[in-house]
Amino acid sequence: MRIFKRKATYGKKQERFSIDFTDHAGKSRRLAAFKDRRLTERFALNLESLIDYRRAAQPSPGALREWTDALPEAMKKRLQLIGLLSSQELESSQPIEKHLRNWEKHLDSKNASKSYIIRATRRVEIVFAECRFQTLLDVKRARVEKWLNAKQNSGMIAATRNGYLKSAKAFCSWARASEIVSSHPLEFIKASPETASTRRALTDPEARTLLAYTKTSQDHFGLTGEERALIYGLALSTGMRWGEIQKTQRGDFCFAQNGSHMRIRAASAKNGKESRIPLQKNLAEAILAYMQQTLAIPTVPLFRNMRATRGAAMLRRDLTGAGIESDSDDGKVDFHALRHSFATALMRANVHPSTAQALLRHSDVRLTLSRYTHTTKNEEQKAVDLLPEYLCRVLTEEEIPYETRGLSEGVENVSGICPDSALRLVI
Repeated sequence: MRIFKRKATYGKKQERFSIDFTDHAGKSRRLAAFKDRRLTERFALNLESLIDYRRAAQPSPGALREWTDALPEAMKKRLQLIGLLSSQELESSQPIEKHLRNWEKHLDSKNASKSYIIRATRRVEIVFAECRFQTLLDVKRARVEKWLNAKQNSGMIAATRNGYLKSAKAFCSWARASEIVSSHPLEFIKASPETASTRRALTDPEARTLLAYTKTSQDHFGLTGEERALIYGLALSTGMRWGEIQKTQRGDFCFAQNGSHMRIRAASAKNGKESRIPLQKNLAEAILAYMQQTLAIPTVPLFRNMRATRGAAMLRRDLTGAGIESDSDDGKVDFHALRHSFATALMRANVHPSTAQALLRHSDVRLTLSRYTHTTKNEEQKAVDLLPEYLCRVLTEEEIPYETRGLSEGVENVSGICPDSALRLVI
């Protein structure tokens, strides 16, 4: 391998150094390198290593691939023509954004739903951006595992972490199947075990206490007490999710004497469908009064500082201030529990299940009834008390036959006598 600067031709001085070398196939080659000799010498050393790996038919190690990735595009194409770089290696060095768009087209060709495509690509974008991956060559298992651990420590539940991991692994699987990369860097990352996370609904007194406290409390998470109270009020009265409220714009509301409503745009909804949500009169009046105090531009978010906040942490702080337990034996209260509270309030108001399903925008009424509605021990007791009294009166001590006395403990029950000595009943 020889490094030199070609002689001037036609009076024009050559600025770049050139390299003469023999490639992996034994052919003599000449390649223009850099103006700086040290850079050219470093390039020549890496080029020699690349030729050795190609001659041995071995894949390039990570450090060498990172070097080729950093080369100018014209030089990478020249190396590809020589046969020292494969088309796969060129593709893998392209920006991740380009591959994500191609993955979207692939998912669409497989008839995946629009909402799934949006959610999956968004998750991959978040993971790779926060891990600072620019190309598929940058994707490393250790950095993704570190990201997952950080999310776990910040309070993200296992199901959500697994959702991000599943989308990232699906994208990498597609990249390998498309021969963009030769290996799957995330293949052996295991999903976190998911423990059933039990949520509980707020009782009506708890909901009123929370809103009353929040409205007069100090600013935090970039939002005033009034703004946070309106956010909680929207969730409790409409069942809206945190992300949906976050993306709500001022032009999404329609105020009228005969009934106000708001729309949830398809891009904001979890199911990818536009919806019309009716509003309670007092909630509509409170939102209208708030909007009149601030900017009324239709495309401005309803709560402009909401994007920088975290719903669960914000609610937990206000619950503590209001003296409400966020974790109890009945379950925990996070922001999504306000949606459960809305569903439970509909059930307590004897709203028909199909109407509740429509208001919650569920695809299956069984989800509405089984997961989103909750009962308390007090309500269960009241329900039992409504049943007909099948049992007769309690017998007095004198009315109990002498031969059956003392059988309440450690003795098999006699028909007509309850084993509890305090409740000897005739059936």
